[in-house]
Amino acid sequence: MKTKELFKKMFVCGYWDIVMCNSITDLSRCAVTIIHSSLNEWHADPFVLTINDNAYIFCERKKISKKNGDICLYKVAKKITKKLLIKEPFHLSFPNIFQFNNSYYIMPESSRGRSLRLYSFDSKSETAKLQRVLLTNCSYVDSVIKTEGNQTYVFSYDSCSNELVISTLKESFSLVKEKSVKDLNKTLRPAGNPIGNTFFFQDCSSVYGEAIKTMSCGEEFVFSESQNELIEQIKKYCLENNYSRYHTINFDMNSNKFVFDAYKEKINIFKPFLLLWRVICGNR
Repeated sequence: MKTKELFKKMFVCGYWDIVMCNSITDLSRCAVTIIHSSLNEWHADPFVLTINDNAYIFCERKKISKKNGDICLYKVAKKITKKLLIKEPFHLSFPNIFQFNNSYYIMPESSRGRSLRLYSFDSKSETAKLQRVLLTNCSYVDSVIKTEGNQTYVFSYDSCSNELVISTLKESFSLVKEKSVKDLNKTLRPAGNPIGNTFFFQDCSSVYGEAIKTMSCGEEFVFSESQNELIEQIKKYCLENNYSRYHTINFDMNSNKFVFDAYKEKINIFKPFLLLWRVICGNR
């Protein structure tokens, strides 16, 4: 192994930061709030929700010294506060927060638990609890929601079959599969909830989470590639701020806010000790 490759393996870590913007029209001119990574911790897969003038960011929290991620809640008011929201004995990420039957629910990615789970969220107590295990023995990741009339559609990526699976969520909290689309180019893994017929997908054709692509959804859920000015602005922002990847974007249309995550590599001389601690703790 070359010296440069060995140094990177030993002392370079990848970190995700979260960027929240107060306007969906012009990233270059809007107020920006950044949740920075720390020595042993980064945050990714953000979703944003505004309640009573307070912005809540739901995201994955990942410690380098731990194998599994959990779900964290940031409250952005006069000051930013953080709390652990959902923790399981397996990895959690991509905490999709949405309204269903006039209540808030979170559908995180829990494929390492071989399940797809639904948690209810109480905005008053700022707590979440398991509502139902929707599916077992599955490998669905990064599920997004689209409401159309009285139908609530769930778009999940099956990481085993490399398919985008489209299901309907019933009032009884049952999930009924409607269709699947084969992902031949590794570009159909969801990157966030759609806006109308504009869908956001991760471009994983070269490396995981390299960028975000937009596609238009037509009849019978046929997708065609499209362009989006905001994604171009995010790309420019990342280049100007030394970020090399961006792979999740979500909107709160009621408050005109949106969030995305951005990735950069940093030297961390404590990396060997953090990874050793992970081994000592049993990779939890």
